[in-house]
This record gives sequence, C-alpha cells and structure tokens, in this order.
Amino acid sequence: MKKVPFDPGFAPFVLVFSTSYTYMVDEVKKFKNANQRKMKYRALESGIMKLCDNLISFYFGGMLYGAYLKNKYKETPAELEGNDFLTWTLEECKKGDVAIEVLSLEKFIKSNDKNPFATKKINPKYISVIDAYIEFLEKNHYFIDVKTTDDIKIPTLLSYANKYKEASVDEIFATIQDAINSKKIEKLLTSKYFEKIKA
Repeated sequence: MKKVPFDPGFAPFVLVFSTSYTYMVDEVKKFKNANQRKMKYRALESGIMKLCDNLISFYFGGMLYGAYLKNKYKETPAELEGNDFLTWTLEECKKGDVAIEVLSLEKFIKSNDKNPFATKKINPKYISVIDAYIEFLEKNHYFIDVKTTDDIKIPTLLSYANKYKEASVDEIFATIQDAINSKKIEKLLTSKYFEKIKA
C-alpha cells in the first residue's frame, strides 16, 4: 500500500493561540477602569488577530488536505504516515492541546462581535471554518483510528470536493503546497477554496 504523509508540511508554520489569548484576557482584567482595559486590549489586538489568521489557515488547510487525500486515493487507499494520534485515547485528545487550541479560538472568534473593546472585525467565514474543523475532529474521532486515506471523513463544508475530477483534486494539493512552500500558510485564505465558503 502506498504511503502518504499525515501532515503535508504545515507543522513548522503553525503558531500557538491559546496561551496568548489567555494572557491577553488576564492582562485586560488587571485594570478596573474601562478606558484602561480598552487601551490594553487594543495594544494586544493586532498580535492576537495574526495568530487567529494563522490558526484558521491551518485548520482550513488541514481540511483541504483531508479532502484531497480522500479523493485522490478513492480507488486505491493509501496508508497515512506520521499520525501521532494513533497512540492517544479519545479522552486524552478531548483534554489535549488540539482541543484547547480549537475551543480557545472558537471562543475568541464567536465573542468578537460582542466585545466592546474590539476594533478589528473578524471575517465571518472564520466561524464557518472553526465549526467545520470541530466537525472534522469529531467525525474522525480526533484521528485516533485514522490509518488510511479511506478512514478520513470530510466535513460538510468541503463535501463539494467529492465531485471533483482528478485534475481538480490535484489542484487542491498544488494550492496547499504553494502555501507551505511560501512559508506563509495564510495564503490559503485568499485561495478560490476559501472564497467558496459561505459566511
């Protein structure tokens, strides 16, 4: 059976969101005065938004890669190499870093509109991406038993890829590779696949 990587190369470019978000919340809470809180929040806002963009890019890219693998090897499934989650239990995953990051980012994205200190609006498509990624994790049981491309379950957001012919499937991978090779995975947020998302 052919072997393909579980991660096409995203890992070196993925930043940590949750610790920075917790730090920002704690720092803002130190001030009792609303104006001081607002100033502190706004001083940290640009940095947290960049982390948000980065993680959304990773989540979207991971789902795109899953859609590529599922459809590229539809007829002859390939073995996945490098899936560290095979040694985890579902309970460990639900309490682990992946879940912490996802839930932290989800909280930030979904509370942004109601945050009186926020000056930067989050792209409403980010909500669709985070919801789809949670679906992706849950459908695949956090990848604890995903050993081949046939085991991968695609979230509804990207189900359109199941109708793609081979050339279009290969184009998905070319887009992912281009973002990884550029060392800026945020490029995925300007791809035609991201444009397809409905807010």
